[in-house]
Amino acid sequence: MTSINPSGDGVNCIASSHTHTAGSSRLGLSPGYWKPNPNGRTFQPPYPWPIAPFETITTQGNKTYSFEQGLRKTERKSDRTEGTTYTWNPSDYLQYRGLPQNADGWDTGTKYNAVFTSSFERRSFSRILLEANGSLEWHFCAAYLNAAAMPGTYVLSIQDVLEIASAGRLVPGGSQLTDGQIKAFLSQTWS
Repeated sequence: MTSINPSGDGVNCIASSHTHTAGSSRLGLSPGYWKPNPNGRTFQPPYPWPIAPFETITTQGNKTYSFEQGLRKTERKSDRTEGTTYTWNPSDYLQYRGLPQNADGWDTGTKYNAVFTSSFERRSFSRILLEANGSLEWHFCAAYLNAAAMPGTYVLSIQDVLEIASAGRLVPGGSQLTDGQIKAFLSQTWS
């Protein structure tokens, strides 16, 4: 893959201080893919990666929940009993189905600032993916999950993602990028 600058154009590494040479040609998956509960699942495969979507989560069964699926919204009824609590077990990740987005516990998962240590963001990856559509943190959540789930094949490594988040630059000594430029660059790394 050629170097990419934030405007989406392929550029020569020497000609621009914005460039980043991608180590692979495999694009990752969008934040919408990683968002908890698309199509009734918590986080999607491939698994494992070092992010827990929740530690414990409690449903409040027999309520109607709204699920965003692509561009349309549908209404579903939860078939869980009142107050059912689930504990996250990574080996059973495909067994967690139909957990509502407004269930208590999405904030008990891995915290964003536990991974991105230079951040003041206190919400969990799950909470950010559910609530912060289009934000810089939302973009970094997806990039990190892509790098963690597809090590060595995603266009960025975990270290690349962490360096961009902490320095605001695509390469050491490169130009300082705006949040919009970083979001545009990260958006280019998934399909």
